[in-house]
Order: sequence, then C-alpha cells, then structure tokens
Amino acid sequence: MILYHGKQTVCFGVKTGANSTCWWGLQSDRLELTLDTLSGGNGVLLGNRTLHAADIITTAGKAGEDPFLTDHRFCGMMCEKPRLPRQPVYGIND
Repeated sequence: MILYHGKQTVCFGVKTGANSTCWWGLQSDRLELTLDTLSGGNGVLLGNRTLHAADIITTAGKAGEDPFLTDHRFCGMMCEKPRLPRQPVYGIND
C-alpha cells in the first residue's frame, strides 16, 4: 500500500515469499492487513508448529523524493532477490 498526501509518500507491504495471501485495506480511521492462511477452502492445522505468515515492512519517502522513486525503492525492499527474465516478456491478458 502506498499513500501520498501531497508532501510525503509512505509505504506498507510484506516481503515476497510470505506463507499467506496478504492484502491491505484502508478505512477512514485505520489501515488493515489481512493474512489469509487458508489452504484451498480449508484452514491450516498446525498442531505444535508455528506459522511465520509474513514479514511486514514499511518505509517513508526521503526529503524531496518523487512518489514513483519511493515506490521503486520500496519494491526492491519487498523483493530482495527478484527472478528477472533474460529477455523481454510479451503477452496479453484477456
């Protein structure tokens, strides 16, 4: 989630490789993160195990930093080891 109020950009996210499906919601009075750990339509039975659902990270724009540059920097923080293609990828989504 990226918020910009005309002077500064703030970012909230989770690192890639999370053990849950994550999404952010913005209400009038709060920011909300949902961590969905369902497996298909079933809940996960952990027994004695512990599930590390996600690594939450945040950042704020540097003084004078453009919101796009803040976003670009933040994406690098969320995915420290991107798997980039060797050549351009082309396609459509219909």
